[in-house]
Amino acid sequence: MLGHRDAEISEYKTKLSGATPEQAKDKIESLEQTIRKMVGTSWAPLTRPQIANLAAKLKEIQKGRAQIMYENHLGKELAQNIFEAFREAGWSEAWLSTGSGLGEGVVVGWSSRAEAVKAALEAVAKLPVWAKDTEKEVPDLIIVGIGINVRQQ
Repeated sequence: MLGHRDAEISEYKTKLSGATPEQAKDKIESLEQTIRKMVGTSWAPLTRPQIANLAAKLKEIQKGRAQIMYENHLGKELAQNIFEAFREAGWSEAWLSTGSGLGEGVVVGWSSRAEAVKAALEAVAKLPVWAKDTEKEVPDLIIVGIGINVRQQ
């Protein structure tokens, strides 16, 4: 019995390159943090009432083109929910696509009207939204990007 236990301990030490359990724990936590920063965790989707509430708020904003993007598959469902709200609000020139380099959280921008979209998203879904280049006034375009979710769930 003790021989089996010693062999098992020896096998773990070999697999852990001699690391103690505490060192192994620290390494795992470090790897998890790296993954969270690079890939993120899943975004919670919006509920049906949140989509309807967001659509109501978006109806109050001057319509134009809206591009809703997502960084990776972990934000796709949330992006689809936001896209759905834009469509329900009558934004006929809204489209959904992938994006890259969106950073952490949710970004809105390229128009001063993006500030109103930011306020709507924060009010309805309590999302971490930041505004980018809202002074650029790209004619008739608002972007909403679902970036990496670094918050622990």
